[in-house]
Amino acid sequence: MGTGVEVLGVSRSTDAFLDARARTTLGDYANLSTREDIGLRVEDAFGEPTNGVSSSLTRLWSAFADLATNPTDVATGRQVLSTLGDVAGRINAVRNDIDGITADATVRLSDEVDVVNDLSRRVADINRLSAGDAPPDLADERDRAIDQLSQLTGAKAEVAADGSIRVTVNGMAIVDGDRAMALRVDPANPGVVLHPAGPIVAGGVVGGLAVGHHEGSPGQRGRLDSFANTMMTALNAQHALNLKADGTAGGPLLADTGGTMTVVVTNPNQLAPPGASGSAQNGQGAGALAGLRTSIDSSARTMIGGVTNEVGALTRAVTSAKTTSESAAGSRDSVTGVNIDEEMTSLIAFQRSYAAAAKVITTVDAMLDTLIRM
Repeated sequence: MGTGVEVLGVSRSTDAFLDARARTTLGDYANLSTREDIGLRVEDAFGEPTNGVSSSLTRLWSAFADLATNPTDVATGRQVLSTLGDVAGRINAVRNDIDGITADATVRLSDEVDVVNDLSRRVADINRLSAGDAPPDLADERDRAIDQLSQLTGAKAEVAADGSIRVTVNGMAIVDGDRAMALRVDPANPGVVLHPAGPIVAGGVVGGLAVGHHEGSPGQRGRLDSFANTMMTALNAQHALNLKADGTAGGPLLADTGGTMTVVVTNPNQLAPPGASGSAQNGQGAGALAGLRTSIDSSARTMIGGVTNEVGALTRAVTSAKTTSESAAGSRDSVTGVNIDEEMTSLIAFQRSYAAAAKVITTVDAMLDTLIRM
């Protein structure tokens, strides 16, 4: 009855395939970006090339060379001890920085898991409220929550038989109907995320933090520890072959206890700069220590190159994943999104059409008025 427009309903324009593709690529991009962020922080911690271990080693080799020239000079001996302390201190500083990055990842992982649990509960609440047929506004809110879950965990969503949404992470449900399964970080193993059914391998930000905690920064710490052990072993072994001025064998130069490297020799007189004959004071021992430069510097380059190459590979992967994610999001928006420019163009077209129709009516009215007056 009557005139006008009757609204029969409101339906959403969605595409399940495009939704799934956009969420998958978003999770992949978030995962790689998180790992790249950790990698870049670790790379900064190494401080190469100007403030890293390699620059400290350069000063050490120069000090050994000076000692080989002046084996009896106390000031030169002190310079050797100082540069040894600089190398040890730099290694300890990088270790501490990497450990701090790992600790930060642990804290952030716990925070992100809390966010995941909040989002899961919200999706479960909407499933319960909508009874499988969510109003458009609630369905939009649920989709936004699922998008966030995909970004955080690489979650996938599927429509259940009753019309509710089931959300899974690597095959394990975190939302099933009106039930949300809470995740938590394993207190005994902070890099592991636990589902009520057991450990869960997540993607997205959570997965990136877990990988960074277990493989990223610890892996780079392992590279550093391996190099530190190689360097210390070589220097100590060579110094033990040298003789002091009194003819006794040189002792260890460095010690590494509990992850902290220290200089064992505290007095220049404890250095063994001579050589096979201590009384000769020929400096050959210090020269032999300086001669370790090639092998130790090569080990340092291998360590630094490993860090740089891994971060570079992540950066390239992030660039590719970002492009793919933006493309998938654009494809989805072309179907489900609102383009303001397009809507404004349509509005102007409708306005012009209305104005043209009004002009026709005005013209006809004027013609009728003229005819009536004749």
